[in-house]
Amino acid sequence: MTASAPGARVLEDFETEAELHRFTALNGLVATLVTQGVTHGTKAALLRFVPGQMFPNLRWEAGATGPLEDWSGYDALKVDIFNPGARQAQVQIKLKSGRAGEKSFTQPVILGPGDARTAEVKLARARAQGLDTSRISHLEFFVFRPAEEVRLVVD
Repeated sequence: MTASAPGARVLEDFETEAELHRFTALNGLVATLVTQGVTHGTKAALLRFVPGQMFPNLRWEAGATGPLEDWSGYDALKVDIFNPGARQAQVQIKLKSGRAGEKSFTQPVILGPGDARTAEVKLARARAQGLDTSRISHLEFFVFRPAEEVRLVVD
């Protein structure tokens, strides 16, 4: 997962349990490290969005009193996503800005069975809709009310 600009920055690589645990699995989501679907390094994160929940999600948050992330110098957030399942899957990538997540921007990503691609969130589009990219406070991946388990690999 990278923020792209002339000098791209890797935000998370999911190579270790410590890196995976910088994110919080919420509402029944199960996250584990895997070697399938890796695009950078040797491991990636398998996200299992379980049925019976409204918004199972994997979330990163800036600390309640820690510094917010300044992504104003970047053009896009890029995430490599692989759908190992036999059915189409849709995941939402959500960014929030401000200490209390005052503004948010959500972009859907649809992947067919076996599809792998780099999803790109254009930050100019997010800024045009009011997101303050100099004060990023949240990044999350969620599936809305999955009827059955959805598995996606992110790297």
